[in-house]
Amino acid sequence: MAIPVAVFALTLTFRHAFMVGPDPLHLWLSAVVLALAGASIALAALGVTVTLCLVLIMLGPAVTIVVDELVGHRHRAAAWPGSGRPTVPERSWLVRS
Repeated sequence: MAIPVAVFALTLTFRHAFMVGPDPLHLWLSAVVLALAGASIALAALGVTVTLCLVLIMLGPAVTIVVDELVGHRHRAAAWPGSGRPTVPERSWLVRS
């Protein structure tokens, strides 16, 4: 369970960095998710209950969501000048001629 969550967090971080550019906030959040996933694996190896390990795994995405809702909108607005929304270039494959 921890490995798919870690892979998902890394995938989101790399996609965001590719589309918008690297953001220190998202890099830190990804590091938190990876640290919590690693801690849950280590605790499971030490014999801690599965319930506590699952709670640690679930904390990573939960913290990411809360921080993104509280602070992330400012980072997105700074990455996209203007109204805070992404603009589509005229010659984009998304726009039909």
